[in-house]
Amino acid sequence: MKKKFYQSIADYYDHIFSSSSNQAEFIVAQMHNHGLDKHLLEIGCGTGNLCWQLSTFFNKVTAIDLDAQMLQKAAEKAPHFKNKIDFYELDMLGIGQKFSKTKFDAIICFGNTMVHLRSLAEIKRFIQQVQQCLTPSGKFFIQIVNYDRILQQNIEVLPMIENDIIRFERNYLYHADRNKIEFKTYLTVKNQDMQIENRVELYPLLKQELEDIFLSLGCRKTKFYGDFKKAEWTKSSMALIAEIDI
Repeated sequence: MKKKFYQSIADYYDHIFSSSSNQAEFIVAQMHNHGLDKHLLEIGCGTGNLCWQLSTFFNKVTAIDLDAQMLQKAAEKAPHFKNKIDFYELDMLGIGQKFSKTKFDAIICFGNTMVHLRSLAEIKRFIQQVQQCLTPSGKFFIQIVNYDRILQQNIEVLPMIENDIIRFERNYLYHADRNKIEFKTYLTVKNQDMQIENRVELYPLLKQELEDIFLSLGCRKTKFYGDFKKAEWTKSSMALIAEIDI
């Protein structure tokens, strides 16, 4: 479902989610500027905007995504970095097997990627695989929508993204009976007078659920933020960002 969802918007992905330096600056700061000899894994890299930025800081970058079209666009962006970044078409639940002989110094999973997993059990299984893939001093970074806020305030419409090329409308419909959010999107391509409608189910992961998983897995240290400038997380924060010493 997720693969089909992103295939339909791949050609317009960079117009919807423009590149931002905030995420890269956050990672660099939290790694204390010691990245020159480090290996990073990005989960759900999309068209590669973030991993290209981080490839100037980390010695080696590995990036995965479920969608081959996204990966092709990522690889085409900066061929002179090709020897520093390896791209793989891979489900996030496959990292334990794929990288069983590789250890990463940092693993990042941004862009609300993790909530595409179908259940809390799958999320825990994914984080267990992250543990297996990190060095003993490695760090895991997560960014998702703050679903404490979404559910508490019964938010059904996310801010619209609009520019000269596209208009991207995003709606949430919460199904309490199965604890899932139906994520509906409407992408209008202005110069083609075309609209692409899509929907996918998301798991509305709460902060306490994440904390419980980290505690059960024996994670050494966890910090939560409300944005990439490290504002304190509250239930009204727009995002939930976590930094975990696995």
